[in-house]
Amino acid sequence: MATVERPYKIDATQIRLWLDCRESYRLSYVESLRPRKPLIHREFGIGFHKGVEVFWGGGDYSAALAAASQYVQLIDETGLSVKERQKWQEMVRYMPDLLAVYFDNVEYAPDANLLVEKEWNVLFANPETPVDDVAAVLCGRIDRFTKQHALIDVKTDSGIGSAEEFRQKWLRDVGLALYDWYLCEVGTPPQMVAIERCIKPYRERPARYEYVELPEITSSGYRERFRQQLGLILADMVHYLDNYQDMKPWPMNSNHSCTTKYGPCDFLEGCNKGWSQRTLEKFKPREEHLAVRGGLR
Repeated sequence: MATVERPYKIDATQIRLWLDCRESYRLSYVESLRPRKPLIHREFGIGFHKGVEVFWGGGDYSAALAAASQYVQLIDETGLSVKERQKWQEMVRYMPDLLAVYFDNVEYAPDANLLVEKEWNVLFANPETPVDDVAAVLCGRIDRFTKQHALIDVKTDSGIGSAEEFRQKWLRDVGLALYDWYLCEVGTPPQMVAIERCIKPYRERPARYEYVELPEITSSGYRERFRQQLGLILADMVHYLDNYQDMKPWPMNSNHSCTTKYGPCDFLEGCNKGWSQRTLEKFKPREEHLAVRGGLR
C-alpha cells in the first residue's frame, strides 16, 4: 500500500466519495485501486469536454468531433459486460448529436473567457484551525469562467427528472461551490454560477441544450455555510489520513447506497466477498486525472 503524504491534495471528486462512503474513499485514494474496466459515464464526459475545449479554442465542429472521437475510441472495452458494452457503443453513436447541440446553442466569442479548462490549486487554511492541523491543498479544474465573472460548468445528462430537481441536485453538490470558493479566495468572486446542460438523446427525443442558472451559490449565506462545512469535512479527512491509513475497512456512512443509477459500487464484490487475488485482478492502480495532483504518491 502506498502511503498518502502531506500535504493532501483534495478535489471535489474525493470529497463526494468521502461523504458517500469512507471505505470506497480508502480503496480509491489510499489503496489507489481502480477497476480495470472503463467507467463509461466518466469516460464519455471526458470525451465530450475534449470537444467543448476545442470549441472554446476557436475550432470548428469537425475538429471538436475529431478530438472527442479520438478520446472515446481509445477506451479499452475489456472487462465490460455485454450490457455495459452495448450502452457504451450507444453513447459513442450519439456523441456527434450532443456536440452539435452545443455548437448550435452556444455563441462563440474569442475573448469571452478568463479561464477555460483551468486546473487550479490553493492551500486550505481554516481561520479557526492551525494550518498544520488541516494540511490540505484543494484543487480542481474549472470548465469556464467568463469576463462577466460567470462560472460555467458543462454537464452531460440523461434528462431524467424535472429542471428543478436538476438544479437542486447541483446546489447540493460540492463541485460548483468549491470552484466558487476558489475564485473568491483569489479575489475574483463569480457574479453568476450556471450549468450548460447537454441532454442525451433517448428513443424519439433528440439531444437538447439547457442553460441552468444557480444564483444561490453566489449568495453570502450559501458561501459562508459552505466555507464552514468545508472546514469540518477537511478536518475529518485529514484526521483519517494522518492516523488510520493502515486500518481497514474505514466506516461506511449511514446514508451510503452500494447501488446507484449507474450500477453497483466498483468495490461491492470485494466488500461483500473479501479481497481475494481473483477479485484484486479486476483492479489496477488508479490513474490521476489532474496534473495539479501529480506527485501525490
